[in-house]
Amino acid sequence: MAKDTDGTWLALGAVALVGGAKLAADRLGSRNDSDDDEENDEPSDEDEDFDLKSELESGFVIGDARGGYALSVEGRYLDTIPHEVPVRGRFGRASEETLSGWDVALRTALQWMEDKQYWPNLFHVNERGNVDLLDSSHRARKVGGKTFVTFIKGKTGEIVRSWV
Repeated sequence: MAKDTDGTWLALGAVALVGGAKLAADRLGSRNDSDDDEENDEPSDEDEDFDLKSELESGFVIGDARGGYALSVEGRYLDTIPHEVPVRGRFGRASEETLSGWDVALRTALQWMEDKQYWPNLFHVNERGNVDLLDSSHRARKVGGKTFVTFIKGKTGEIVRSWV
C-alpha cells in the first residue's frame, strides 16, 4: 500500500471506488419504471442493449475518492491520482505549476488502454454514485518505441451518456 503525503492510505480510495461503483450499479439495476420521468416511460433499444452493471464490472472506472481520483479496471484498483499533480521542472526540481488531477487520471486511463491494447468502456462514478460513460477517443503516437496519448479537443473525456 502506498501512503499519501498526509499519511492516509491510498488503498482506502480503492475501497471507496469499488464500493461506490457496485453501489451505483446495484442501485441502477434495481430501479423500476415508476422511478423514471414520464418522458422515459418507454425504454429505448439502447437501454435494453446496455447492461450497466456488467459494463462497470468489466470497464475502466475513474471514481471520486478522498483527495483525488481512484482508478480501477475490471474491479481491480490501479492507482489514486490527487486533485492537483505538481509539475516537475528541469532536472526534477519542484515547480509552482500543477496539473488538473482529472486530466492526469483521464490520460492515465488512456495510456493504460494503449499499453495493454485493450479498450474497455470508460466510466466516471462521482461521490454520489452517479455514473457517466465517457468518450475515450484519443490520438496515440509512437516515439522511440513508447506510445504517448493526446486528447482530441472537444471529444476526449466528454460525457456520452449518464445514469443518475
